[in-house]
This record gives sequence, structure tokens and C-alpha cells, in this order.
Amino acid sequence: MKIMTTTPAALVLASSLAFAEPAVAAGTHGGGHGSGQATAIGVPGNPAEVDRDIRMDLGEMSFSPDAIGVKADETIRFIVTNSGDFLHEFNIATAKMHEQHTEEMMILMESGAIDAERINHEMITMTENGA
Repeated sequence: MKIMTTTPAALVLASSLAFAEPAVAAGTHGGGHGSGQATAIGVPGNPAEVDRDIRMDLGEMSFSPDAIGVKADETIRFIVTNSGDFLHEFNIATAKMHEQHTEEMMILMESGAIDAERINHEMITMTENGA
């Protein structure tokens, strides 16, 4: 079992979540791949103000739980485990941001910056800088 933390790095298998406020997992994230977008969704919260923890398990083509409910202004700590064999990324975003992020990730995959098992950080830097 591999424990994974959210990083602005790679997404190989995207997962989506149904939230009370429309948001999906595996979307665009701050600091990632030149998106330049900022949003209240997925912004790190104050650990002292966490309302509850939600444990997420990411497998190949699956995630659990498959749906969660989140109230407006609720601060959630996501504890993410990658039980699959491949590299995964967990992010929170709107459906539009998720679509944009998917396009960004395809560029990184096509350039060799990421694949199913690893992140080539040098290639990510080159891709983001237009090399």
C-alpha cells in the first residue's frame, strides 16, 4: 500500500467525485502545470479548523468512496491512499477545471514528463517552460 499526498505533478487515472457544491477530483490545482488559476476549492485550510476527515482510496480506474457530500464552508482533510499499481493524483476542482487539467496532463504524458509509474520532474519543467 502506498500513501500519497497531493502534489502538482502527475495524473494518470482521473477520478471524479460528486459534491454538493459541484467539484470533482483530479482537477486543476494551484501551482500546477502553468494553469495560473486560483480558487477556493482545494485551497489548503487551517489544520486547526478541520471539520472532519475523509479517507480516499485510489485504485486502478476506481476510488472509494465513490461519492461524498460536502457543505459550503466546510473544511475537509482528505487522507489519500494509493492502493493501485500506478501513479495517481488527487485534486479538487470544478468540472471545467477538471477538463482543462485533463488536457494539461495529456500534454505531459505525450511529452514523456509522466507515465503510469513515474514522474520525470526535469521533463515537467521543460514542458512548462515551452521546451
